[in-house]
Amino acid sequence: IVSLQVKKGEEKALLELARPAIDATRKEKGCLLYELVQDIEDPTRFVFNERWETVDDLAAHIKAAHTQKLVGGMGKLLD
Repeated sequence: IVSLQVKKGEEKALLELARPAIDATRKEKGCLLYELVQDIEDPTRFVFNERWETVDDLAAHIKAAHTQKLVGGMGKLLD
């Protein structure tokens, strides 16, 4: 589980940035669950729910180009 708080007004930008990474991650070896959920009561709060078969699969995911692009682009959006 990864929780994020984005700056007000950056919610759509985060969703657009995350969409390609989510699609690519779901195709990765060992990915059992990967979803991004936006809080209904606080739309600036997001949670990535992830489940992986092995720790090695998770480690490969963290090093993947699409994950690095997502993480690199989120910095300016986070509160």
